[in-house]
Amino acid sequence: MPAIFSITTRHQRLRLIGSCDNYYVFAPGDLLDLHPWPAWCAACARFTEAEQFETVAWYDEQIKVAEHYHKSPGLLPPDGSVRPGDLYDLRRRRAWVSARRSPAKCIECGSTAVTVLWGDADAFDVPGVGRVELQVCGRCSSEGPCVHHWYFTPEGDRVPEPSGATRRRASARSRER
Repeated sequence: MPAIFSITTRHQRLRLIGSCDNYYVFAPGDLLDLHPWPAWCAACARFTEAEQFETVAWYDEQIKVAEHYHKSPGLLPPDGSVRPGDLYDLRRRRAWVSARRSPAKCIECGSTAVTVLWGDADAFDVPGVGRVELQVCGRCSSEGPCVHHWYFTPEGDRVPEPSGATRRRASARSRER
């Protein structure tokens, strides 16, 4: 479900509606959700969205937690951060990130000159812009019209919609059970 963000700079306050239904294409019919996040794109000279992905070490830790709870039916992590059913997706994302060579890119123009507003902070120093505050101020329905419906290579380059594109998430989760 896409989020609605409030982005505040020294001179303005913007509202950014997150996008949904963007995918990485690994092979015909083999898709992985792209997780976009608000970012400043120097090439676009505006706030937009960029790819957001974690480090291999982060995925390793999440996989370790998910595997522990997967082996212990009925137990869930106290913070609810990882569900045993996420194991397949975490392993796929880890494999993809470990093979990826490109840094995060703007999903609008493909530039790597982006500052993704991601992390534990609510405020970020953005080169050429200054201090930026980011707040998630709501969610919008993924049933409604999406801002984008784009497809990307595993390296983050936009490609035309592949024929036979289907999501594998539902079938992947059923295999984990």
